[in-house]
This record gives sequence, structure tokens and C-alpha cells, in this order.
Amino acid sequence: MNTKKVSQLEDSHWARAKGDTALITIVDERMATRSLAQNKLYWAWLKIMSDHTGYASLEELRLSLQLEFLGYEFDFKYGNKQIQQVKGTSKLTVKEFREYLQKVEEFSLTFFNCKLPNTDDLYWQAMGVTD
Repeated sequence: MNTKKVSQLEDSHWARAKGDTALITIVDERMATRSLAQNKLYWAWLKIMSDHTGYASLEELRLSLQLEFLGYEFDFKYGNKQIQQVKGTSKLTVKEFREYLQKVEEFSLTFFNCKLPNTDDLYWQAMGVTD
């Protein structure tokens, strides 16, 4: 995360903080896999999008978004059958998952006209600004 982006996030977090202080922790974006906060935020967003659109299956919505933004982990022909596996999020790094969440957030607003909440601590934890 570059200094300018960190500064912008810190300023935004400080503006929303209650009281006189706020704790800012920067998460190492090279972390092996996504963070628990990112995963919690993702599933909360999936539920919100599902409720907003009437899309009954969170699993189908999840797979549709992953296909849209991550593509296939593998896609090949075996004899006369096409074998495909949508790329999952569990192996994404913190940075990769943050970028994925940003795409999902933009897609939700543009495609579903659904603004996803991002002012609470879960959002800032998922984006690596607080712990």
C-alpha cells in the first residue's frame, strides 16, 4: 500500500473515529492468505446484495462474482467433457482480496444499484487499516 493511500485511509478513519483517539494498524499485504476480517466483510456484503436483489442463493452469487472478477482456476477439455473450476478466494493474499473486495463493492453499486456499507470497523479491518 503506498504512502498516499495509507494517509487517505488514516484521515478517513480518524474522521469517523469516536472520541479523541483511533488505533491505526497497517496489515502486511503480502500475508499468505486473506484475513478473517476480509472474509467476514465479504459474507456480510454477499448477504446484503442477496437481500437487495432477491438473489436467493449466496453460494450462486458468490460463485458468479468470483467468476466475474477472478475467472477460472482451471478450464480444460477431458475427452468430450469441459472441466472448469471457478477460482476461489481462500488462497488470495490480503492485497489480492482487498482488490477483489473493491471490485465487488464497485460492481454492487453499478450493477445492482446497491451501496454496500463500509463505515464500520469491519470494513477498515478488511482493508488493512485497523486491527
